[in-house]
Amino acid sequence: MKRRDFLKFAGSAGLYAAIPFPLDKAFASTYSPYEGPIYFNIHVSGGLDQSSFTDPREDPLINTWADSKDAGVAGNIRYAPVPGNQEFFEKYYKDMLVINGIDGETNGHAIGTISRWSGRLARGYPNTCELIAATYGQGLALPYLSKGGYEENVGIVPLTRLLDLNMMKAVAQPNQASATANYIKQSDLDILQRYKQARIDTLSSTNTYLPTLTRAFSEMNTAYQGRDSLDRLADYIPAAGLDTVDTQGNTTSFVRNIHLSLISAQAGLTTCINLASGIDFDLHRDFDAQSDIKMPQLTGALDYLWEKSQELGLADRLVVFINTELGRTPHYNANSGKDHHTIGSAMFMKRNAAWGNRVVGASGEQHTALKINPQTLEIDENGIALKSKHLIQAVRQLAGVDQEPLAQNFPLNAEDVDFFNPDKKTGYSVNFRA
Repeated sequence: MKRRDFLKFAGSAGLYAAIPFPLDKAFASTYSPYEGPIYFNIHVSGGLDQSSFTDPREDPLINTWADSKDAGVAGNIRYAPVPGNQEFFEKYYKDMLVINGIDGETNGHAIGTISRWSGRLARGYPNTCELIAATYGQGLALPYLSKGGYEENVGIVPLTRLLDLNMMKAVAQPNQASATANYIKQSDLDILQRYKQARIDTLSSTNTYLPTLTRAFSEMNTAYQGRDSLDRLADYIPAAGLDTVDTQGNTTSFVRNIHLSLISAQAGLTTCINLASGIDFDLHRDFDAQSDIKMPQLTGALDYLWEKSQELGLADRLVVFINTELGRTPHYNANSGKDHHTIGSAMFMKRNAAWGNRVVGASGEQHTALKINPQTLEIDENGIALKSKHLIQAVRQLAGVDQEPLAQNFPLNAEDVDFFNPDKKTGYSVNFRA
């Protein structure tokens, strides 16, 4: 299409109505890359067995490994001696805050996912990623990325579902038809974009439309302004493609999704990422054999997350929250599996965190929830049982969004628990080896 024909087409389409600037004026972008903390929510799919991770028991009826092994200890943190754990905990214990004895108040997958990620048993509350993105991600094109797990969205900030690398390339360079050719001549596309932006400015600033339309024009304007920032993705997409193998040699889609998410964060487009592991821990039969395969996949992927973020220059900005929808029973069933249990564990990770190398909360010999004093964190029969609401309140506090008006619209009514005080921790209360 010739330039004059293109301009004629643009005019007939009403694209430059009430243009407030000359055609040679550059399109103004208000985007600046996000350089703050990157919050990474990891949902361990299926219900992770606390006895195989951060709350082990030296009881053969709960863990068959207890016939011949003691739990491992790294710093102040006990861990199960199953494949993959020793390397992971010895490498990262200083960066960990373990939360044990969490009562999710349900043993169902769907409700458990809602409870453990929103802080209540009913739908209607946002994932903390949405609150974080609304607070820190205004003007970003992809402030909230998600792939599985709890994806409740209440309309504060739209989430972007993580796609594949080809889709990311198409988003980053929508005008690129091939490695050497564009669909439309770039100079013509620039003119079209200026006309379009001018039209949007006019529509969003007029007072002659109903409030709903005016708001829609404003939202469209915000989205359009973020379009240019997507160009940055092209600078960070690796020519060799995405990683699919973790640091231990395991191949999982989880690794690919981690890499894809980190690319968006590296480009300065994202504040919070919500990913499901896709490694199914709902092991109702043959628990030991399956768990010995899946636990190294989980710890290998977590190690990959930290190693890759270090390679990309993001490790010091990463704040990782590892959670699951329920725990597993403190015994094996007739099929040598473990069934659903209301009590489980979670973990926060941050490099060189002052609050690292600590455990808060505890469970009894049969993984019953024990009460703790919310201020001293010690076991206290007059204290409180840790529930999902306390966990989500902790996430909000760690991210600094708990006092924001948006968060106040979704009150958790949770007692303040001094989770991140480096001088306090919960002592153990059970005899782990009879």
